[in-house]
Amino acid sequence: MITNTDKSYARVELRQLTSIILAAGSGTRMRSPELHKVCFPLGGRPVIAGSVETYRSCGVDNHYIVVGSMAEQVMQAASASSANLFFCYQAEQRGTGHAAKTAAKLLSAMGYDGDVLIVAGDKVIEEAALRRLLDVFYANDSDLAFIVGRTSEFPTSGHVVYDAGKRPISIVEVFDIARMRILSTLYGITRERAVAAAEVETLALSHIKNRKKAALALGSLWDLIEEGRNITRDMFDSFFDASDFCLQIEGREIAPEVLSGAEHANLSVYLFKAPALYYALEKLASNNAQQEEYLTDAIGILAAAGCKLHSVVIDNPHHVMAFNTPEEFGEIERYYTAKANVSLHDTPQTARSVNSWLNLFAGDDASATRCLSGIYGNAHPNIMDKRNLLADMLKAHMGCFGNEEALIARAPGRVNVMGRHIDHQGGHVNMVAIDRDAYMVISARNDRQVCLHNLEEHQFPDRSFTIDEVMDGYDGNWLNFINSNAVNKRLKASYGDWANYVKAVIARFQAEFPHIPLKGMNVTLSGDIPIATGLSSSSAIVVAMAEGIIGLNSLDVTPQRLVDLCGEGEWYVGTRGGSGDHAAMKFSCKGQIVQMEFHPFTVKGNASFPEGYAFVICDSKQKARKTEGARDIFNHRVACYHLGRELVKAGYSQHDGRIDHLRDINCARLGIEYQELLDIVRRM
Repeated sequence: MITNTDKSYARVELRQLTSIILAAGSGTRMRSPELHKVCFPLGGRPVIAGSVETYRSCGVDNHYIVVGSMAEQVMQAASASSANLFFCYQAEQRGTGHAAKTAAKLLSAMGYDGDVLIVAGDKVIEEAALRRLLDVFYANDSDLAFIVGRTSEFPTSGHVVYDAGKRPISIVEVFDIARMRILSTLYGITRERAVAAAEVETLALSHIKNRKKAALALGSLWDLIEEGRNITRDMFDSFFDASDFCLQIEGREIAPEVLSGAEHANLSVYLFKAPALYYALEKLASNNAQQEEYLTDAIGILAAAGCKLHSVVIDNPHHVMAFNTPEEFGEIERYYTAKANVSLHDTPQTARSVNSWLNLFAGDDASATRCLSGIYGNAHPNIMDKRNLLADMLKAHMGCFGNEEALIARAPGRVNVMGRHIDHQGGHVNMVAIDRDAYMVISARNDRQVCLHNLEEHQFPDRSFTIDEVMDGYDGNWLNFINSNAVNKRLKASYGDWANYVKAVIARFQAEFPHIPLKGMNVTLSGDIPIATGLSSSSAIVVAMAEGIIGLNSLDVTPQRLVDLCGEGEWYVGTRGGSGDHAAMKFSCKGQIVQMEFHPFTVKGNASFPEGYAFVICDSKQKARKTEGARDIFNHRVACYHLGRELVKAGYSQHDGRIDHLRDINCARLGIEYQELLDIVRRM
């Protein structure tokens, strides 16, 4: 999932954010007359309910659902979510624009002037894609931002047209492009000869497979074709003129061949400022091949009005999916089933008394050795050392806190094989987890107190604080909070204190789940990751603590979201890095190198470590100190990356829309030759 490392999707000036979900259609292609397509179950709940929860987790306050066919069923399915829902009835389905008007009229009458997310009810959107849309929308103060993908991956979606400055100015539906191509071809042929009806029919169906839609595209001409009449030049000219087979956008003539070669496809996920939405909807017309009001026409209307429009490209086609048929829905089900199984480290679910755990690790029970062997390998030389360390931690926990019900959490250290410190720029990394770990024994309290005990207490003294103290000054905006004077003052007073990493992840999770008061904890910590050696001992504390928080509080957090929250949590201590270390700890496999990319975060796969080789970690004796100066140097480098990216965008505005992160400045992404890329770098 995506991590917002340099921008906040938090609402500008606390503007409200509302969704309009279009769910009025009948969905006949799903071949299920008893079940509306947005009610199909995905992951154990209706699609529309899952979507609403995704939108809510990204800060959408209220949801206006446009219903029509099977309205009562859709309302019931959506209500499986606990969000604020309002329903608007569309009596006649006359296109996406007409559906959006149904809800927008209500919002306008209520005086709503915030921001509006508009999306179809059959869209299944990853949280990462939506956060990216919010990111771009607010960072650029857009009037409208919308998600696009590659046309090669979404061949049936409308094509996006850009002006010379890479600003989106129109979306043309594939149906309309096909119609223009048919008419353009017919125009050329009829200039030379009459065309047999069978030839015209074959031509039409080669572009539009559905006969009903082909008839809609050709109108009265189709009637003549069905009568078997040859089509002459005069016949053609009596039905069509030049505007039917060549598009005019901002005074520029765009041929269907150009539209067919468009790079981006519209994925129909829109974020509007409410005034811009109301303006565009008022001007919608139905003078297109299907005589419907397209919401896509809002792009052209707002572009002509000089509004600020931005397209947001997603690189992973699975992050915005839709379905019209059972086969397409099956593809979505398979993706989410695979995604649910991708994590090899499940949230700890087994709570035992400390004494019960101790009997396992300090006694002769073979199951403890089997458990550790499953993690580190049967022949690992330090299995008994691991077992003894855990036994020592359990004894210490019982001595400090008593024989409580407890979880044991673990997170390994990591080595970045290739791609060091580029994750926050959206780069690709290759990571391995190592056989050194941070361990925690964690038990819940009946209050909001957090008590920490470290086996190395001479170096890491006991600490105690309340979650309410940590959250003091939180205003609902994570970036505002970690940059606030209150937090900076607290950190300065305790700079370098090891407990700040525990506070960081507690604060981030409490901010993520503001309506769930996190339980206080008694925590005993230890581990065998060498400190200040670049093996991420501090991030391992963060990840292990996150696993414990999820387990104690029964939180619903995907592995991808855990990675994001851990990365964002570490910003609390003052660094502005990415989440690559946390991802390596969560997704690494024994004997494998895990390959990951960021923005959006995706596990690309695993590569087996070659047999007969060993990965050797040498101690340079140079400590990776996290002093204030070292932190500032790191943050300075991150800032320089951002500055370099913005300089390129400012100096080469023709590439602006394709550069979101420093990694995007490459030949393939910008569509330039290598020499031109070198020239750009030299001029910076």
